[in-house]
Amino acid sequence: MNMYPKKFTDEELVSLYNKGLSDHAIARMLNVYQSTVRRRRVGLGLPPHPQFCRFKKLTSEQIARIKDMWTDNSAVKIAKTLGVHRHTISSWARKLKLNRKHKGRPSSADPELIRKLRLEGFTYREIAEKLKISFEAVKYQCRKMGLRRLNTINVDFEEFKKLYLEGLTYKEIADKLGISVGRVVALRNKLGLLKRKRGRRKRSNHPTVQRPMVS
Repeated sequence: MNMYPKKFTDEELVSLYNKGLSDHAIARMLNVYQSTVRRRRVGLGLPPHPQFCRFKKLTSEQIARIKDMWTDNSAVKIAKTLGVHRHTISSWARKLKLNRKHKGRPSSADPELIRKLRLEGFTYREIAEKLKISFEAVKYQCRKMGLRRLNTINVDFEEFKKLYLEGLTYKEIADKLGISVGRVVALRNKLGLLKRKRGRRKRSNHPTVQRPMVS
């Protein structure tokens, strides 16, 4: 492998430049650094191609064209139309404070049905699986209706405390009360109940065998 970039002539650089290649593409073909190509190109008085200029001053006509095309076209398409870099279009859009309404697939979610299931204690994931819609659609509708948390579901604290002290798992308590596991944890913290210790269970069926000490 050659440790140093090979030399190239001005004719080779001009030939590749006339093909419309960028400095990066020319550098890869000539096996040299991109900075070397840029320096030699500037020395020959060759300006960079407009489509590879990341930031460029635009005329009033081009700015007006961006405003007209911004709503229904992407930055890449506008850049190709005007013959500039897409980053130039994005920077001018931010400068002009142009907002684009994001278009997505229309959701088939029924807000009232989502509201009903949410009030019954179903989680976002469970509602999404039941209605066969996306998790984000359920989350969006619940936040829009103010059902981000399940505080609207009434739970008998005494019954919850009884089940918790009986040693039932969080999943079993959630199934009995018709709430989520996350709500079980929240109620445990609210009532000030002790957290259950986590760890491996001790194996009582296999007593430890003491090995004789070797002197």
